[in-house]
Amino acid sequence: MKVVLIEPSTKGSDVYGFFKLPLLGLPILGTILKQAGHDVQIYNERYSRVNPEKIEADIVGVSLLTRTAPRGYEILDSFRERGIRTMAGGFHATFMPEEALEHADYVCLGEGENSVLDIVEGRAERGIVEKREVDFANNPIPDFSLIVNGQENKGLLSRLINTPLYSMATSRGCMGNCDFCSVTQMFGRRYRTVPIDRVVEEIDRGGATNIFFYDDNFALKKKRTAEMMKEFYGRNITWSAQADVHVGDDLELLKSMYKAGCNYLYIGLESVNPKTLKSYRKGQRIEDMERCIKNAHKAGIRIHGMFVIGSDDDSPETIAETLRFCRRNHIETVQFLVLTPLPGTITYARLSDRIVTRNWSLYDGHHAVFTPKNFTRKELQEMTLKGMKKFYSWGRDIEAGMRGASDSFANLFSGRYSEARKRGGETLTNFITGIGARKMIKTGWEMLKRDKN
Repeated sequence: MKVVLIEPSTKGSDVYGFFKLPLLGLPILGTILKQAGHDVQIYNERYSRVNPEKIEADIVGVSLLTRTAPRGYEILDSFRERGIRTMAGGFHATFMPEEALEHADYVCLGEGENSVLDIVEGRAERGIVEKREVDFANNPIPDFSLIVNGQENKGLLSRLINTPLYSMATSRGCMGNCDFCSVTQMFGRRYRTVPIDRVVEEIDRGGATNIFFYDDNFALKKKRTAEMMKEFYGRNITWSAQADVHVGDDLELLKSMYKAGCNYLYIGLESVNPKTLKSYRKGQRIEDMERCIKNAHKAGIRIHGMFVIGSDDDSPETIAETLRFCRRNHIETVQFLVLTPLPGTITYARLSDRIVTRNWSLYDGHHAVFTPKNFTRKELQEMTLKGMKKFYSWGRDIEAGMRGASDSFANLFSGRYSEARKRGGETLTNFITGIGARKMIKTGWEMLKRDKN
């Protein structure tokens, strides 16, 4: 049977279009179907737009995030009009199943690994396919060659930002329960891991030297992480991952991660306002955040700080204080996002009477889709972009460049040549990141001007 799986983008241009790294869901499902003997093609609109009229299939599956749902529905409707069976899955379909069912023959709730074959092979009844338990540790290694348009990467800046990068995951889920996050609502408050030998097998089989780990919290189990680092030693890989601030409690672990190839950690710092951290149910303090950054830098690891602005405890001063925090702690890169009440989250339920639009394409972290308490929606949107613009200034690039060059020369004069080369490469990457960030901020402004919300 010919199966086509599609990862849609938003209907217009957005900042996410700069990053071409595919999500893992469809490659895993596609590999399961391929192993069962089906002819599988995956299309990812992060690379190029899909024309449903030119695609032939027996059944089409579309993975929906909230911001991509309108485009996903458009694609599903196009195939249904041609009499082709359709299925929808992903976060948005899980939390808005009745809505998704208006556009698809099947709506798969939760993880799809134990449902997709029954749907494709006609053993599942049309309608909503309830959640099924998934043994995450036994998922197949995803076959990215199934992405038929995965090599399309136009433009010099896009090629510089999107250096060859392999994506994988060693775990799924999170033990936290943050107010605005849909991960625990999707997977439950549990943390499932892949055996370390299986992780190493995937690294070796893929032959990748630059890896991004999609784990929701890479280093949650510190003993396991330390054991995994021993397996990474000597493999000549460079990698980055998402983690929480408590990875910073163990400096020796961070040092081992750096030795094993970690060059960046993406940390959910969320806010420098203690009241906001409490309202987000974040389970961390400002001291924890500062210790994490300090120890990561001691170990040689750079930090990408992720912040969410717009709680009832935030004010216009919050952005200014966030910028001071970032500069004081020498955070290398940041993202400031507007608090977004995604369906399925605690925030969505809490702010339901203040939500002003359910145009899902605006649920992208750049539009304010609810009425904030201490500023207007427009102020909140502009505040985050202005904060990003101030952070990614040319002055920031010059300062970071000088600091990087100093580190590189210090290592060179000390005879640590490989470290000198590494620091020099990181300095160049940081400069390119700044250029890319300013381009994305410009796109963000254009997007807000274009969209009526």
